[in-house]
Amino acid sequence: MKQKQNNDKIVGYVILIAGLCVMGFSIASMISVFISGKVPVNILTTNIDSTQSNGSQNNSAPSAEKIMEPLNPMFNVLIWFIMAYILLAGGGRVASLGIKMMKASLPDVVTIKETQVQPSIKND
Repeated sequence: MKQKQNNDKIVGYVILIAGLCVMGFSIASMISVFISGKVPVNILTTNIDSTQSNGSQNNSAPSAEKIMEPLNPMFNVLIWFIMAYILLAGGGRVASLGIKMMKASLPDVVTIKETQVQPSIKND
């Protein structure tokens, strides 16, 4: 029984540390993007190829690639932020699972409430 409690406690610590590491990575990457101006992972890309435009295509009409090109950095940051938030929330859940495992491995502690003794009033 003692060995199982120790194993649960060790696994609880490992899970807690893993959750904190995931949360730390997510927070550090958010700080590096929003404070230091580091570019997040490029998720959306547009491939505008100059060889695709031929003489029969009307050049005055805007194409979807030309419209989306200025919006891609905004969408990249938005998608990256959503993924970082999911990592942060998942790390929090993993860390709370580790804490629950550590609490479950603790022995049951019974608290005894102190009984308050009322001072007796003496009538002398």
